[in-house]
Amino acid sequence: MLTDLVRKGNTRPVTLFFGARSSSALYDLADLRKMAAQWQHLEVTAVAEADDAGTGCVTGTVADVIAARGIWREHDAYVCGSSAMVQATVNRLRSLGTPEERIFVEDFGWSSW
Repeated sequence: MLTDLVRKGNTRPVTLFFGARSSSALYDLADLRKMAAQWQHLEVTAVAEADDAGTGCVTGTVADVIAARGIWREHDAYVCGSSAMVQATVNRLRSLGTPEERIFVEDFGWSSW
């Protein structure tokens, strides 16, 4: 999705919260950070419940980090991952006032790592 946005010349700001239970599970973090350095419209925030690899991730859940980072009423939100993470994040977005029609979900169905 990000590659398509870059290819199509998107100029809208994109904020990616890339999360996992541990930072060692953030498999493409280096590539995402490289993409963000090259594309001025992309901000990547790595989120891990535990930063076991010393990557400088924000510690917590994606749901908690997005709540701490602002209000998302005016944004489209694309949420994908495990059922538990998707449910927690969608619930938090709703509580922050993000309209249902702006929340898009891909639930991978598994709930443990």
